[in-house]
Amino acid sequence: MLLSSAEILRRLVGGNSSGGGRVGAMKNLLIEQQESEGYWRYTIETLPAGAARARRRATQEDILRIRGKLNLLVSAVVQYELERLGGADGVEVIASVASIPTNDVWRLLSGNYQPSPAVWNHVQRLLTVCQASQAPKKITAAHQLFKELSDLYEEQEILARRLHELDRARRGVPHGFGQHRTTRPHGTEITGATPPQRSLAAKSSPAEGKSTADSRTSDEGTDLTVRQIISSPIPDLPDARLPRSLKPLRPDPMLASTKAMFTDTMRAFRTWAGNPSYRALERRCDKRVSYSTFRNMLNSRTMPAKLDHVETFVRALGGTEEDLQRWATAWRRLSMVPETETTGHTPDVADLAQIG
Repeated sequence: MLLSSAEILRRLVGGNSSGGGRVGAMKNLLIEQQESEGYWRYTIETLPAGAARARRRATQEDILRIRGKLNLLVSAVVQYELERLGGADGVEVIASVASIPTNDVWRLLSGNYQPSPAVWNHVQRLLTVCQASQAPKKITAAHQLFKELSDLYEEQEILARRLHELDRARRGVPHGFGQHRTTRPHGTEITGATPPQRSLAAKSSPAEGKSTADSRTSDEGTDLTVRQIISSPIPDLPDARLPRSLKPLRPDPMLASTKAMFTDTMRAFRTWAGNPSYRALERRCDKRVSYSTFRNMLNSRTMPAKLDHVETFVRALGGTEEDLQRWATAWRRLSMVPETETTGHTPDVADLAQIG
């Protein structure tokens, strides 16, 4: 949410009275503003017509470039596996092993898809099955490209809406159809109401129009305005172990014997999943939990009071159904024990290795 000038001034006056403190507070507020989703949308939704058209052209070129890179990556690993199999039904075999419909594999290879969590799940399975020795590296590269592609599609949709609004404002709309025409000479009578003209976005080329329309729904019928691709984190190598405990890297909440250790495990799980920012977690869960709530949960010395907050946290980090069950079981087990029975030694940073 963008802060008004009055709100910024109120925070500054209410904070540190020293000059350095005010400068620091102003800097922190500006950083908070610029990192927010509202600020990103604001910069697009306030563009003038010329800048909006130029940015849309640049966005469409970026979509072609990123999609091409992603298709090359996926096609290369699939081709490697096809040559290794050497059979005419290689694609069907790959689809069967990856548990993906064969038509969806062909759709991915042709590039005929729109970014969505379900599509990313298929891409990740393909990269895991094909050329398995290179899977972690390939999945990391593909995930970055897929995220960029998803963000670009959302930006294209926002720009289309912005150009539509600018076109309506330029043309003017008679009574009963929204905004009044402000450039109509005085005394001019409106003889009949007519529907508003199609927007510039609607008058774009057929291919461009299809791209914009398709960006709203995926092949699986899911919403395509997802900013973050929520998927299972890249799996660890089978023999990967913590240096001290020699346990798997993935933190296990069932090993937490106190509420403080439960929260330590939450912090470790966030780190293991790639350490996304609090605002990224907020976007991934569609703001069901605010970024400040995530921050307070992970900075606390006791576990969250609500199970649904823990569930949202695990889902936002791409946790599996098994993860959800383990986290819920651990939370219930500790919640049903009196506080005095769960107090004990709080592990330091070195002890966190024992939690995993």
